[in-house]
Amino acid sequence: MRYILKDRNLLLLFIVSFLFFLNETILLPVLPMVLHSLDYSNTEIGMTLGAFALGVVIFRPLTAYVTDNKSRKLSLLIGTAVFLIAPFLYFVSMDFTYLLCVRFFHGLGLSFFTTASPAFVSDCAPKNHRAEILGHMGVASSLASVGGPMLGVLIYNAWGIHQVLWGCIALGLLGIVLTVCIREKRLPDERKPEARAYINTLRNRCVMVASGLVLVLAVMYGGIFTFLPVLVKDQFSVNVGLIFMINSLSLVIIRLLTSHFSDRYGRGPVAFYSFLILCLSYYLIGRAGTTWELIGAGILNGIGAGGCLPALIAHVVDNTDARIRGIAFSIFYGAFDIGVLMGSAALGVLADMTSLRDMYILTAMFGLIALGGFALSIQAGPVRSLKWTLAGKKFNFNNKN
Repeated sequence: MRYILKDRNLLLLFIVSFLFFLNETILLPVLPMVLHSLDYSNTEIGMTLGAFALGVVIFRPLTAYVTDNKSRKLSLLIGTAVFLIAPFLYFVSMDFTYLLCVRFFHGLGLSFFTTASPAFVSDCAPKNHRAEILGHMGVASSLASVGGPMLGVLIYNAWGIHQVLWGCIALGLLGIVLTVCIREKRLPDERKPEARAYINTLRNRCVMVASGLVLVLAVMYGGIFTFLPVLVKDQFSVNVGLIFMINSLSLVIIRLLTSHFSDRYGRGPVAFYSFLILCLSYYLIGRAGTTWELIGAGILNGIGAGGCLPALIAHVVDNTDARIRGIAFSIFYGAFDIGVLMGSAALGVLADMTSLRDMYILTAMFGLIALGGFALSIQAGPVRSLKWTLAGKKFNFNNKN
């Protein structure tokens, strides 16, 4: 965290990121609970939550253009503005079709913010500390997840959904004020990216394979945040916000302690072994019979996600030009959005066909298959890929896309 504390702009962005994701996370577990109380099916809950991700996906090319050709700061401002406006719209109705539209618009804010934020950080971070700084910046969203879900559930249980929404509005307003104070760094090379830059980035092996794994991670993520509140409410006598808080605390701790590991030992091993832990956590959620077993699975989930994502993000930055990082991150986070969209809807159908517990176990098996594909394809040639993935910097390779 020393690099962030020394840099005024990174520190401001850290605070803005915390407020932005707190805005999201206090509503995230509450909305499925509200819809469940209105007799929405698991499939309808998944579709409603997934509409948010659809909005993010649809606008990714636009957010990439604004971030690379206009301003990182402008994208940050648009993102925070949407998160101020959207909560007002939930006051109008909880009708299924209307909520799909509101969630779609709400996703626009996340699309702008998550495209611009890592690009802004990457502009400021030295290469030999890139993963460490990106990982520590990610602590902002993790800290928001520590208290956000539990706070949202507590407010909802005490006063109802309207007070949760007013909290989101207050956080959005404060986020805009602080974003205005950020000063954007101008890169030495001011040339704009070529018109074919988006297509060329799609041909980048490092970007696309990393994006493929993060897509699967997002499908699994959808299973946690969309359906865990329902599973806990039906089968465990515990506030689901507590599970989210413990999960996020483990994620924060692992990022603070190990974000520099991929700078030291290599991106591949950190991403691979962390994702393996992530798969184990989903299997254990499906098998959990007590609250303590569920908490243990939540801790492992935080460890896996906290180790995997910074390594993958740093790998994308390592293999893209600074002028097209907005494009690269629009693809990378677009894959995450598609995964959330697919996960919320597909896992809802799967849960209705089997059960919530079986859905988590099948998700873990799917994750293991995806991890095998990642290990065999992230570099040119399966042998080279396996060495890069399993041993990292013990082998000296020249990266090839």
